[in-house]
Formats: sequence, structure tokens, C-alpha cells
Amino acid sequence: GPVLDPASFKTVRTIEAPTAGLVALRLDAHVLANSRGPGMRFADVRLLDGENRQIPYILERREEPLSIDLTLKPATEAKAAELKPSPGKARSVYALTLPYSKLPSGTLVIETSARVFQRTAWLGLDRAPDRYRRDPWFDVKASQTWSHADAGLAAQPLMLKLETIEETELRLAIDEGDNAPLPIASARLLL
Repeated sequence: GPVLDPASFKTVRTIEAPTAGLVALRLDAHVLANSRGPGMRFADVRLLDGENRQIPYILERREEPLSIDLTLKPATEAKAAELKPSPGKARSVYALTLPYSKLPSGTLVIETSARVFQRTAWLGLDRAPDRYRRDPWFDVKASQTWSHADAGLAAQPLMLKLETIEETELRLAIDEGDNAPLPIASARLLL
């Protein structure tokens, strides 16, 4: 293919690949966050060989989503009034960090080891006061009631749709009511 100048691209990185033959390269979260993405059929992504010649490629959509493991940590301080529990009720608030901003829309999947429960969960952003709000506030991006009533079966995971956002720092709030906090087993993002 034609010779391209790598300096003309905003993001460049090296990938290890065999020297000959066909290669399947799975696009990862870094590519998804830094390109125009699947909506534009990755029109801004180029593959170059060691001599900066463009390598032709075929884009193939896979059936299974890209899964990114995430870590939920208890949020140290909830600034927004919406995140603070009401009297006599408990609310767990977790900090969640995405690996990149501008990831395409996906699904946040939260799993628990609990068997019988009903909780309401909100996913959003802790926002600072602005010209429309005098106090810190919670910008809800997704919410859902999460429940399971069969002690003999594992609970279905909580699945929250997440649209593309600029920020990487999210908050997950779970209303516990007068119950003990729901044990969180894992969190992952499906793209």
C-alpha cells in the first residue's frame, strides 16, 4: 500500500504481529476510545508495516462483545445530596473508573453473590455546582431495579446501558433500604 506518515495521526501505537500471513487483530478499548468507531466503520484507523506502508484490512464484526474488567471501590465522599442516604435508610456508593473517556456505548454488568434481594441502582456522574445548580449534584446516566427471589439459584447480573461519555470517573449508587449492603462480586463493561 501507499506510504503514510505516522506523525500525521493523533494516536500511534505498535502492535506485535507475525511477519507473514493473515493476522486477526481484535480492536481493543484503546482503539474504540480514540477512533471514530464502528459508526464510521473505523475510517480513521490505519495499519502500517515497518516501512510505513499501509496494510489492507477487512473489518469484521464479532458476535461476542469486548469485555473489560472494572473495579468498584467504596466512594470516599459523596458530594451530591442525591447520593446521601435518607434517615433510617442505607445507600452504598461506589467509585468506578473507566479505562478511557469517549468509549462507545456499552453495558455495565454487576454481579452479586446474594440470592434474595431487591435494590434500586443508579449509575451516573458526581457533578460540581454550575450555573444551573448551586450545589453538587448527581447526573444519572442509567437506573434499574435489581431483584432476585430464588435462594436456590444465582442472581442474574445487573445490566445498565451506558452511552458514550467524556468522563472516566463514575458513581454507582445502590439503595440498600434497611438491609446490609449487597455484596458485589464483579463489575465489567461490555462494548
